[in-house]
Amino acid sequence: MSAVEEADSRQYRFAFVANSWDELPADFEAPQVARGFRSALFLPRHECGWFGRSLYPPRVILLYPDAVEIRAHPACDEEPTRIPLRELQFVELGRILLSGWLRFAGERSDRTLLYNTVSSRPVDWFLAALREAYVPAQAAGEYHRAPFREPLDLKFRNACRQELDLGEEMLVQFFHAARRTVRRIGLLKRESWSAADLLGITDRRVLWITDRYCGRYQRYGRIASFAPLASVSECVCARSQSGLSIVVTLGGSGAVWQIPVPLEFEDEARRFAHAARTESGKRYGNLRPAE
Repeated sequence: MSAVEEADSRQYRFAFVANSWDELPADFEAPQVARGFRSALFLPRHECGWFGRSLYPPRVILLYPDAVEIRAHPACDEEPTRIPLRELQFVELGRILLSGWLRFAGERSDRTLLYNTVSSRPVDWFLAALREAYVPAQAAGEYHRAPFREPLDLKFRNACRQELDLGEEMLVQFFHAARRTVRRIGLLKRESWSAADLLGITDRRVLWITDRYCGRYQRYGRIASFAPLASVSECVCARSQSGLSIVVTLGGSGAVWQIPVPLEFEDEARRFAHAARTESGKRYGNLRPAE
């Protein structure tokens, strides 16, 4: 038995991708773990804080042809979670400085896994494999590309470049940049920022990138969420007591994204929703014609 096989994965400090059974940590080789996965992502436990306590244990995320399975270290009293891809409503990837998380929002299970963004590269590799199974590439066709509102700023150009897969086409997008507001109270000046949002329809998925977290602008972070375009059941621009937003409804159980829109951009937001319904309807027939 090699030294690697004898190691306790609770002492591992870095994430990695495993593409075969032999590459998984030996202490995860429990009889109940099924073989035949496409790819697996190992996420190390949180580094111990006060009194040697850890916020979360090591975990392995296993990608099968038809499901995602999340398993904690065998010594941890945590039930495994299996989410069939057909029930996976959307995937969310968040990064704010050193804090990162992966969220798998399913119809019956919703799991969020934390990690240190030092491990971003293996997380990206695993997500690329997940997208191949969850939002596979479509046959080439004639696309109508339509950007609405303003061009992307540097932060969101880079984010979009990192999110899109090779050969993936952005068909329709709506973007509004972060905005700075300065208020004066007597001789004092107070600065505040509103967050930016990019909502896009590609040839295979709906993609939302924002730098808003818990209602606040994050200069050094972003959150990206995506779902198969075929799972979008509605996309409208709507007013409510909280203001104007583009509302995207996903899946049979109705998971909802609400993307805030400044009131002065209402015309562009409505045209985006119209174009999004048109593009998705042409490919999947899943959205009713534009109003």
